[in-house]
Amino acid sequence: MPRRRQEAQGHLIEMVVNTHSEEAAAKATYLAAQDAHLEALREARKQGETLENLADALECSKQWIHKWTTYGRDHNRVYARSA
Repeated sequence: MPRRRQEAQGHLIEMVVNTHSEEAAAKATYLAAQDAHLEALREARKQGETLENLADALECSKQWIHKWTTYGRDHNRVYARSA
């Protein structure tokens, strides 16, 4: 790693910018897929599907299904919501 500032190497800067853009696009796609999955889970619960059946199908815990469908992306936060 150089100790002094040097002139930018265009091909390296371009590579970093391109991968950063790809990462941002992938994150947006992931969040959209996550929202669609959450909506499907909420619809299944609304239609009367049990936590047990959903947990078995997804190979996860009933608690995870409950927290995810109730709190969405905040499901990992462990605090009491104040009124």
